Amino acid sequence: MGFQVQGILRQKLVKRRKGKRLVDYQFSKKEISLCIFVFNMEYDFKILNFDGWHGTSEKNGNSILASNFMPSEGSHHWLGEGVYFFTQGIGNPLEHAKNWVESEAHKTGFKAFSIIKARTLIKEEALLDLRQEAGIELFLEHKRFVLARMRQKGKTFKSKDDNYTDGKVFDNIKNKANIEVIISPMHIRFGQDRIEKIHSMIPNCMLLCTSHPEDNIEKESLELVKSWNI
Repeated sequence: MGFQVQGILRQKLVKRRKGKRLVDYQFSKKEISLCIFVFNMEYDFKILNFDGWHGTSEKNGNSILASNFMPSEGSHHWLGEGVYFFTQGIGNPLEHAKNWVESEAHKTGFKAFSIIKARTLIKEEALLDLRQEAGIELFLEHKRFVLARMRQKGKTFKSKDDNYTDGKVFDNIKNKANIEVIISPMHIRFGQDRIEKIHSMIPNCMLLCTSHPEDNIEKESLELVKSWNI
């Protein structure tokens, strides 16, 4: 039944949640009630888990193992503020984590590195999944809102970082739609491609970002899987 309802209400998904009630007053009471029934029936108790690999310096790796992750802050992040992992879906996430942290070495100056593996646990309703059409539609809806608000305030869209606007959109989604974890196919430049600034629109890895590591990351799962020097 749930899939039938989702098909019928494809363009009328309720985007916000308060406790156990779904709220969006532009829809009829009948539509809201139907969505409440479907979501409570299928999604309330479904917990998803993702394994992720995080490349960092040896020093930061030791700190993470001792006290968990700290979210990255600022407006120039791929999926907004949070802790980032490479996860399964495209290529080898452990190799991606290694290639990424080595590619950043020229900026950080680090010579000793670690890769930490962690498990993220998340309620399905708090996940924005950009592998799915519904997740992309939600992102585009919030992007229209964020851009309109920036235009009203006379803010510029120009930035040296291509991820500046998307990062603002993702942070807006987290705040307005109670999203805690985002997973998305991405194209990230590694190694020589990064040095030569080779661009591509085709994803080469799968990225996961959690803005609440204290809630979503299973601390007991933290594991040092690789350490090396260059």
